[in-house]
Order: sequence, then C-alpha cells, then structure tokens
Amino acid sequence: YSQWQQPIVMAKEGARYQPDVVVLGLVLNDVTEMFHLTRFGGPEEGFQMRHAASTWIERVFEKSAIVYQVQNVTREIKAKRRLGEDVRLGAIKQQALDVETLMRKPDQPNVKTAWDFALADLQKIADQCAALDIPLLVVAFPFAVQVQDPGTLGAPQRVLSHYAGARGIPCFDLLPPLASAAHTAAPVQVQSPELKG
Repeated sequence: YSQWQQPIVMAKEGARYQPDVVVLGLVLNDVTEMFHLTRFGGPEEGFQMRHAASTWIERVFEKSAIVYQVQNVTREIKAKRRLGEDVRLGAIKQQALDVETLMRKPDQPNVKTAWDFALADLQKIADQCAALDIPLLVVAFPFAVQVQDPGTLGAPQRVLSHYAGARGIPCFDLLPPLASAAHTAAPVQVQSPELKG
C-alpha cells in the first residue's frame, strides 16, 4: 500500500488486530505514485483501483472473459502510448525519473504537492494510532542510488524526518546507516569464470 491507501486500511483493520506497534515503511515511489493517479490529477487509475470492484455490475463484468480481454487490450494500448513499445522498461524509466525528481528537485511544485498528500496521509495514520493508543514508527527506505550520494540525493528523507520530528513521530531513516556501511565496506571483487571447452 501507498500512503494514500494506508489510512483506509488502518481505519478498517487497525484496531481489529490490536497491534502493539504500527510500523509504517515509506519508499520514495509511494510519494511519486501520486503523480500518475487520476484521483490526484494524473492519467492512471492504478493497479489496485483497476482491480477493485465496487458495484454488483462491476463484479459480474469482472468475471467475464470478453470484458477482461477488452480491458487488457485497452490498457496495453494506453500503456504503449505513454511508456513506449516495451512497457516494462518504460515503466521502470518513468518510475526512476519520478523518484529522481523527488530527490533532485524538492522545491518543484508537483513534488511539494505530492509531499503534501503523502504527509497528510501520514498524519491521518499518526492520529489513528494516537486515538487507539498505539505507538507509531516510520521507517524511510532509500533507493539504492541514494546510498552512493546521500548528501545530494537525500532530500526526500530530510523532508520526512523534519515533518515527523516536528510532530513527535519516531522516524528511522535507513539512508545514513546504509550509506555509511556502503562507504566503509571493502569493494567486492567479481571475477568471471574462465570458459572451457
């Protein structure tokens, strides 16, 4: 789940399991996903929304092989228009570009808007946890590229840490310890095996 989905799940399921602690993991694409979703002004409905049936007629059509095939062809055409002929590679490039924007251009208006949504949803979860008297811990997971240059590319973690710190929400940023470990570790030597035969 992304941040916009987590308060919904927490509201429906949170108290049911009576957790001792809620650990919320944030990955950068959770924030940038919003750039693409229709509910936030983007062109896509997203995987979960595409696969959620909310009315009885949708549930009936969901089981129709013909409807399924038409929907798949339509999605594939839209995806190829947006991402190129190799949809998987295009999606990887698009996601990397968005995350890079989050890292390199933290003051860009759409980045600030995405953070506004993500942090508002984080606050909803914090409020839900407080109402249930459950401790909340936020864990920020970095992208691998950030580990090589945390000073330049660590803006997203700084945004999250600043927000959480100002509100007394414990936040564990994995970027500093991973970057430290990467810089102190001995380089790995990979030798290719000799080909025989």
